[in-house]
Amino acid sequence: IRDSHIPVKVLDSLTRDAVRSLNEDLGINEGDIIAAAKTDGWGRSVLEFLHTAKIRVIIAGTGEKAVHDGQLLLACSELELPFIPASGLDLRIRGRTGTVPRVKLDEALVLWERDFEAYRQEKKTELLESIFREYRSEREREVRRHG
Repeated sequence: IRDSHIPVKVLDSLTRDAVRSLNEDLGINEGDIIAAAKTDGWGRSVLEFLHTAKIRVIIAGTGEKAVHDGQLLLACSELELPFIPASGLDLRIRGRTGTVPRVKLDEALVLWERDFEAYRQEKKTELLESIFREYRSEREREVRRHG
């Protein structure tokens, strides 16, 4: 594999059985790029395993077939696990392995990082607003008690 392309390990689907099979056959290691042709059937335990294995990214779908699963995107964001659609990546698959152009993957990861930073900011804002509401509610109760 030339420097312009990065190796990818391929799953038929993002399920526990498919991940277990891939791990037994090829191993799933830190820095791996995992491509899942289908994402239906995913579970939080699968994502937690991939997160713990410190994979670099999950690529969802194959070719130009886009995958849009809001719950999956949210679960990956909560785990800080990069998740990007295959569309536009020029992903080439040969059986259980494949390649993706380094430049296209890097561009997609920059976009994911930008979106993830927006998600992180939104979560911080929600937390601060929640703390403020709780404080205000507590103060109102205190004033009623003593007022």
